[in-house]
Amino acid sequence: MEIKTYNLTDTEFNEIKKIVFDFTGISLSDTKKALVISRLSKRLRKLNMNSFLEYLDFLKGNRDEVFFVINSITTNHTMFYRESNQFQTLKKKILPEILEYKKKKKDNRIRIWSSACSSGEEVYTILFELFEFFNGSIPSDLDLKVLGSDIDTNVLKKAKSGIYASDELRGIELTILNKYFNKIHDNKYSVKQIIKNYAVFSKINLVYDDFKFKNLVDILFCRNVVIYFNSETKRKVYEKFHKIMADLSYLFSGHAESLFNYNDMFSFVEKSIYRKV
Repeated sequence: MEIKTYNLTDTEFNEIKKIVFDFTGISLSDTKKALVISRLSKRLRKLNMNSFLEYLDFLKGNRDEVFFVINSITTNHTMFYRESNQFQTLKKKILPEILEYKKKKKDNRIRIWSSACSSGEEVYTILFELFEFFNGSIPSDLDLKVLGSDIDTNVLKKAKSGIYASDELRGIELTILNKYFNKIHDNKYSVKQIIKNYAVFSKINLVYDDFKFKNLVDILFCRNVVIYFNSETKRKVYEKFHKIMADLSYLFSGHAESLFNYNDMFSFVEKSIYRKV
């Protein structure tokens, strides 16, 4: 049986680009046209549509379908212990400093935000390292929460489940795997509930949502996200981050990203790690 193929004109592609930008702030480059065709053609076939023009008419006023488009074409590449050197700095330098500062202020709250957490690997990696820092158990007098957010509702469902196939656990040492996962099938593992108790997941749009947090954020991870924003949107997002971060707080960025244009808000600590100013 011949698989139906679709042509996406430049005009139609520009309409899709505008929809994605209007809802997410993500600027799709022209090089993403082939990706859009690949990922949405399956949807057109499923809906028995004849063209992208027909699909664009279907999108008008259909908010659920717009989110399907966003979920389909946003990149969700992630892994446990990605850019692992950052977690060493977190554990050896930043956590001790923040905890000492909090102790002096008699503040027992630690808030960490993984702002584009995808399927949750970053959130759980942070928590594994926190548990290791505290020798396997979070102190009872420490009020700790790690928030994981994303715009993709599908990956957030997986993050909340904490269930991963064995091939998704690359980068995890065997000792960490044995401590913090339960094997549930031959090739699937579940993050233990004792870890999940400290994680909260929520859908947040970094560009358009207001960040209404009860407590200020001490450590913020925003890695490999702002590279998809234009310069105006980048500054807008960093300004929003700055407002909800504590006086002594740190931002972790991706290795391909730089905050040197935002030194009015963040000072360089080491590669991809910045302190709020």
